[in-house]
Amino acid sequence: MTMGDRIKTLRLEHNMTQEQLGNVIGVQKSAIRKYESGHVENIKRSSIKKLAQVFGVSPSYLMFGEDPSLMPVSELFQNDGSSRTAQLARIADLLPQLPDDALDDFEAMLTARVNKQKKKNDASTQKK
Repeated sequence: MTMGDRIKTLRLEHNMTQEQLGNVIGVQKSAIRKYESGHVENIKRSSIKKLAQVFGVSPSYLMFGEDPSLMPVSELFQNDGSSRTAQLARIADLLPQLPDDALDDFEAMLTARVNKQKKKNDASTQKK
C-alpha cells in the first residue's frame, strides 16, 4: 500500500471528501487528489503532519505504513555494504531527533547542494 492509498483509505474511513480534507489541512481538492493518486512525490512535511493529526496516526505511518518504533529510518536504505550507504543510514537515524526548524534548514541545505551539483553536471555536459 502506498502513501496515497493510506491517505485515501483514512479519508474514506473518516467520511471526508477530498475537498473537506483539503480545507482542513489548507490545500486545494486537487492537491488531495494528486496525493492519493501518487502524482506528488514530495508532499510537504507540514502537510504530512497535518494529515497525520487529522487522522490520528503518526506521520511515519502515512509515509511508510509502519510505526517508527518498529522500523528505524536507516532501514529504508538498502545495505549494500558501501560506506556511502552506511553514512546515509547514520544520517537518517539522526533526522528524527532534529527540531522542525533545524530539519527545514537541513532540507534547504541539501536541496541547494543538489541543485548546485545538477548545474555543474549540466555545464560539464554542455562543454562536451
